[in-house]
Amino acid sequence: MQQRRMNGEINSDRRRALRGLGPWICAWVRDWFLSRVVFSPSEVSFPVLRSHARCVVMILPLLLIACDSGEEETIDPTKPYSVGEYTLWKSGVPNPNIYPVFWIDEDTLLIAGIQGETVRPDTYRDGQGRLFVWSLNDEPETYATELWRSEDRARTFCVDRNHIFFEDRSHSDDQFRYGEFGSESIVSREYIQSLIGFGHPLSSRGRISNRDSCIGTLDARMKDREWFAGSDGRFYIDYGPTPPKGNLGYPAGPIQLVDSQTWTTTDLGIPVEDVTMMSTYHFRGTNRFLVWSSEIGNRAGMMAWKERGCWPFWLVEPDPLSVDRYCIPFDQHMGGSTRILDTKAGVFVYNHRNAALYRLDNEALVKVTDGVIQSAKVSPSGCRIAFNYLPSFSSGLAGTTFMRSPQVLDVCQ
Repeated sequence: MQQRRMNGEINSDRRRALRGLGPWICAWVRDWFLSRVVFSPSEVSFPVLRSHARCVVMILPLLLIACDSGEEETIDPTKPYSVGEYTLWKSGVPNPNIYPVFWIDEDTLLIAGIQGETVRPDTYRDGQGRLFVWSLNDEPETYATELWRSEDRARTFCVDRNHIFFEDRSHSDDQFRYGEFGSESIVSREYIQSLIGFGHPLSSRGRISNRDSCIGTLDARMKDREWFAGSDGRFYIDYGPTPPKGNLGYPAGPIQLVDSQTWTTTDLGIPVEDVTMMSTYHFRGTNRFLVWSSEIGNRAGMMAWKERGCWPFWLVEPDPLSVDRYCIPFDQHMGGSTRILDTKAGVFVYNHRNAALYRLDNEALVKVTDGVIQSAKVSPSGCRIAFNYLPSFSSGLAGTTFMRSPQVLDVCQ
């Protein structure tokens, strides 16, 4: 019995030692895999890949132990935390999938999650999915329950200027609720689809949906063109005639700003080879369009940007018109689902390769916080960033008790 107890203590000490190596091991495996296999697959031969794969399989049990700190943080949503010079709020709501976050107003959000503080991502049950209204400095309150099944991953809710829709699974798989916040009515899936257009622009019908809007913008004058509407529907970014089906090349151009009220157009002088329409975004807080190309949409451009050491993007303010060019330093920090956030306090950048949030400062990246940032949105004032947060990639693995959880960072203080 004493020998067994001693063996248990030795094993416990080994586990603690492995956990101490966690950050180093996780960072090394993550950076190697993402940089060598995901982002530079042509540089990895199959024998080398097989060899490394065997190594990864062999160390995976150790990696899981190392990445599990064994301790769970007690989160208090009613008080702010400090992250360097910034203020941070933590909701404490577990989010098993990458569901979006939406701002209702400057101090209130609609977030998705499940009930329970330590539910594992691989075991949560059907019917646990729900929406919460989270007022900063207060506990999140359940707004709707029985929303989706555990395998659902599609976007099933949206908030836009005091209007909301969400999928309600309590009675039917095809039932939605839509209307002013707090007084929704039951509508069909077909009605919602006709209302918002779900994602991609239907340019042949002269319609497009901003990704932050629940209601699409319809303008028959833009028929057969590639274009992107701002949040209020007045200004558009026009990329030229719609290319032939299957053409994944550059936009036809020129890249123009369109005023839908006066029906005037202005050439923005942005090179077509550096942008793609599907990467466009409009930030309400700063009233500026983001015009650029993500690495998914322009692989050829990405190689050119890497050689120049600059990943260009433009922020376009429509009224009064200003076009500002920025540059993300294309070095070891960048790649892997990079996203840009325009705030009143400047431009922030995050991606999934290096698990961190950065502030862009004179074409240099200054780290704000570590961790995996997902589905970030800027508040109506342009001063706060809401996002889903994971401490590390490993903490999102099935079988761990950690999950992503919505948080808010105030960047204007």
